[in-house]
Formats: sequence, C-alpha cells, structure tokens
Amino acid sequence: MPKRKKKKEYVVDSHAILTYLQAGEGWQELGRLLRFWKRKGIFARLNWINWGEIYYTIHRHFGKEKAQEAMDFVAAYPVTLEPIDLSLVESAAELKATYSFAYADAFCAATALKYDAVLVTGDPELRQIEGRIQIRWIK
Repeated sequence: MPKRKKKKEYVVDSHAILTYLQAGEGWQELGRLLRFWKRKGIFARLNWINWGEIYYTIHRHFGKEKAQEAMDFVAAYPVTLEPIDLSLVESAAELKATYSFAYADAFCAATALKYDAVLVTGDPELRQIEGRIQIRWIK
C-alpha cells in the first residue's frame, strides 16, 4: 500500500494578512492562497501573538471599530488560531536571541518550525531564517 502524502502545513504571519487587508504589494498572492486553502480544506495557522499584532496595528491607524471589523474578516479566512504555550515562547525567544527580527516575527517562525510548515510572509526581515524554514513569499 503506497504511503499517503502528508498535507503541507502553512503558517501565515501578520505582515501577510496586513498586506492583504490593506491591498499592499503582494496582496493578490495571499488572496490566491486563501482561495486555494479554502478549496482544499486547508487551514493555515496564525498564532495569537501575530493576531494581536494585526489588531493593534489596525487599531492604531484606523481605530478600534475598524480593528474589530478586520478581525471579524480574518475569522472568515481558512486560518486556525494557534495557542501560545511555554515551548512556543521558549522557541520564539531562542530565535529572537539568534536573529535580528521583531519578537512577533520570532513567534511566526517558531510556529512554522513547530509544525514543519511553510511560512507565508512578505516581511523582508524573515529572509535571515530562510535556510532554516521554508518560506512562501508574497510580493
């Protein structure tokens, strides 16, 4: 009996979602991925730290009401919210100590490492870790 191919796992970061919400450069690529995931029944992972980064960024620039609307919109995506536990915090802290990117970026990278997942991002800071995790660039 042939082995079943393991479904590819994905982690999406706040940069990619903010790009999509604001129709920034590369937003169409994430739109295509979201539609693909929906058709295939794939749910990308978004951890709570990155969810918070999306919320506070929109809240700061557009107000609380727009932030809540955006998060309701994100809730309709084929995305699973990933809880934060001590092992993920430790992994993110080790990454942050090693690489010079934002702490929230360390959490999305740690989540990708945890699940051996493809990280979907357009954040150039994450190029530093490209050899350690697989990255799907939206541009």
